[in-house]
Amino acid sequence: MREIKFRGLNRSSNKWKYGYLVVDKKYTQIWQEGDVPVPVDPETVGEYIGKKDVHDKETYEDDLVRYTIPEDVPEDEREIRKIIWVDGFCGFQARTLDNRFDCFFDTEHFEIIGNIPQNPELLQKK
Repeated sequence: MREIKFRGLNRSSNKWKYGYLVVDKKYTQIWQEGDVPVPVDPETVGEYIGKKDVHDKETYEDDLVRYTIPEDVPEDEREIRKIIWVDGFCGFQARTLDNRFDCFFDTEHFEIIGNIPQNPELLQKK
């Protein structure tokens, strides 16, 4: 069974909060057992996809990743992909920035280089 958890950016501290997602009419919050729910920006909330990158870092929805293979291609020429939920697929996919799905992603060969809420400049195609 996969682990279900979320992250959201607390704008007052500008730090990620990780845990359960709590949403009501007024607030979007992240809660960890033994702690007080912390308000987060709803536009930054992303779900843990149940996988880690090559550096053993947890991967979340809206992360931006780059493949580490093939080794002979310079890093700045490797295409950036965004991690998104796809309803018709009923799962997460790594899509190119122009929204192409060209292969299933495999966490053994990608690294997280940023995320959409904190690194929007990475979404600009070069």
